[in-house]
Amino acid sequence: MAKEIIINVEHTEKRVAVLENGALEEYYFERSASKRITGNIYRAKTVKVMPGIQAAFVNIGLRKNGFLHISDITGEAAPIEELAGEELEDLDLRQPAAHRRKRRRLIEEILNANDDLLVQVVKESIGTKGPRLSTNISLPGRHLVLLPTTPRLGISRRITDQKERDRLREIAETLPLPKGMGLIMRTYAQGRTKRECTRDLKMLVSLWKEIDARYASAQKPTLIHSESELLTRVVRDALAEGVERIVVDSRREYHAIKSFVAASGRNNMKVSLHTARTPIFEAYGLEREIEKAYRRRVWLKCGGYIVIERTEAMATIDVNTGRHLGKGDAEDTILQTNLEAADEVARQLKLRNMGGLIVIDFIDMRVRANQRRVFTALQATLKRDKARSTVLPISKLGLVEMTRERDKESLGEEHFGPCPYCHGSGRVKLLETVSIEIQRALRKLVAMRAEGEFKVCAHPDVIDQLKTDDAPAVDKLLKRSRLIVEFLPITDYHLEEWQCYPTQPSELADDLQGLRPGRQ
Repeated sequence: MAKEIIINVEHTEKRVAVLENGALEEYYFERSASKRITGNIYRAKTVKVMPGIQAAFVNIGLRKNGFLHISDITGEAAPIEELAGEELEDLDLRQPAAHRRKRRRLIEEILNANDDLLVQVVKESIGTKGPRLSTNISLPGRHLVLLPTTPRLGISRRITDQKERDRLREIAETLPLPKGMGLIMRTYAQGRTKRECTRDLKMLVSLWKEIDARYASAQKPTLIHSESELLTRVVRDALAEGVERIVVDSRREYHAIKSFVAASGRNNMKVSLHTARTPIFEAYGLEREIEKAYRRRVWLKCGGYIVIERTEAMATIDVNTGRHLGKGDAEDTILQTNLEAADEVARQLKLRNMGGLIVIDFIDMRVRANQRRVFTALQATLKRDKARSTVLPISKLGLVEMTRERDKESLGEEHFGPCPYCHGSGRVKLLETVSIEIQRALRKLVAMRAEGEFKVCAHPDVIDQLKTDDAPAVDKLLKRSRLIVEFLPITDYHLEEWQCYPTQPSELADDLQGLRPGRQ
């Protein structure tokens, strides 16, 4: 599968697009004013221990306190997959069997308020939640990941050749690893010599000693070590993932990437400088693809489409045949649409970085073999995703329930805020609805035997509705009253905002307070 990376460098933002066979699969960006903190290491102080949820809130010197769960504390049962960003297999726990069988401690037995800690951010702040923290530190290098606080050995499951796995296992077990530390052989360790891995290990151990010294000298919660910036992380991962080409539009970054690749000994990855006048993302058609990632509806090549909706509890994805009429029977048309949708759903989840609980409503299929084909296709596409996911088979209702991990906000949440007009609901009242509310207010005045001059202020479109389509109902209402009503269009009013009040002081003023709903 041809894989390339396109990098756009601007003064305020750096953007990275990962293409597979020419299609946009992953998109990352980093702004100078709001850099990622995942991977950063902080001196921290425990603020509050919560025995009820076996977690603690921890001050790391940022606006939001971090969240530290018992499973993320050194010595407790943390899955090795949590220690680095790869699918991993344990080689050796490097712990006595008696130690591994000991009772799992409670967080109140480990932490107290105001305790000092060295923690690493494993997940960015999401919504109102602070960053997720861990005391299981991991330091990624080119060939391996050092686990300075976790005595475990691991090897990437992406390395499938058994002979190579056996060779790397021998190297891992003979490396000069300090006591009490562990390491993970990364995918990029394939083909590397023991000498190269030893050099990488010594560099990481030296870095850990610097971090440990900074922690000892720090007096308050503060940043101790920051993870590499976006472009360094991308190039480092590209070397491990078999990327064929990197194209960048910054001469400075071009030379930096060339040097990084040359130092790695990787000669089969081409690095190119984009010099054309057309902006690099425009030249590769990426601006349009990124814009599509913000839309609710995504069209499929066959003419069908999927609709993606995000709620507070989960994301729902609906599959529709749309314009796809098909040439065979209905079952074949539905199968083709669902197969294409399975591939596109997995791509959109990765591109948009959607996580949590996700429910996919495929079009109903009568044949069980077809259901299995769609489910298998979805699983196969999700295997290419770095984020771990759990998928349940298609239910009798045609639904697929799945979860997908994420370590930061989704793409839409990072680029969009709540609408100031609808306050994030995505809906506003119809003109007819607001007009009827005003008519009810007038009807209440009539029932109260009010008289005299009144003013009704509302959005111009609502006033137009009252004077045109609803004019007969308003005229009939006012003919039975002793009211003189002036309708005033106010451009600055929200569509749902209106007021009804007497032009002269009236003892009805208090009663009219309930007739001014304004904005909710």
